[in-house]
Amino acid sequence: MYDITDVENGKYVLKKPSETVEFRFRNGLELTQYTLSENYMEVSEWLEHLQFLFGCSKTIDILFDEQSFGFNIDSLKETFQNVGKLVLLHSGCYCFNKLVLQKFLQMEILRVSPSCFQNSRIPHDLLIQNIQSICTKKTNDEQLTHLKLNDWLMMNSRILGIFNLQKCLKELNMFLKLWIKGSNPNLEYITFRYLNWNVEDVNTLMKGIKNQTMPRTFARAHRSVNWIAYGGRDIQRYDGVKATVHCLKTMDGQATVIMLVWHDHCFVP
Repeated sequence: MYDITDVENGKYVLKKPSETVEFRFRNGLELTQYTLSENYMEVSEWLEHLQFLFGCSKTIDILFDEQSFGFNIDSLKETFQNVGKLVLLHSGCYCFNKLVLQKFLQMEILRVSPSCFQNSRIPHDLLIQNIQSICTKKTNDEQLTHLKLNDWLMMNSRILGIFNLQKCLKELNMFLKLWIKGSNPNLEYITFRYLNWNVEDVNTLMKGIKNQTMPRTFARAHRSVNWIAYGGRDIQRYDGVKATVHCLKTMDGQATVIMLVWHDHCFVP
């Protein structure tokens, strides 16, 4: 375990340990721990060494959880420079949450709790970023995520996943109509969950939209999310690109809406 020390502004920074460092390796459910004495390497040096030793990617995953606002964000950014996946839960400080997203903005995958933002509203300056995949992280005390039509239209990611969404089928119906006209051209996959499923939800979602109901035995594999779609309702954009929409009831009584866009590169032969 690495020691931390106070700096002038009261934030914690990582430093070289005085005596020992511990490593924990997980293989499935098996956890192995090693302790090394008389260590003289910094965290960043160990990170580079382990990446080389195990042939790992240069990009890493990083998680910010409760009380992480006590760390100096610049020190963390200097130590962990190549972040590919960022998981951000509410640190306890909205300002620190914002700093994390600013400093690690070049990530490809973002998993974020809506409670990181005031009023559980994901800001537009985050939605418009060229982040490949954005999904909200579900927590036990999660409030409903509020998304309006303009929020959906601002999204620039290929993959979107929203949990605990406030039910907004009329807005999503309009979103599908605008997608048909050419909005959100980068979109490949959307999934979201909401409460209070109703058997008429799929009709509300598809109202006024020309669509084709596909046989339940008709299977298509989508490359972007490694998922096989059975059946669903196909819609077509103005330029001929098709998408499949599912509105399903989950085992716990919630509803899941899934939209898969079939760009040429999304098909699995």
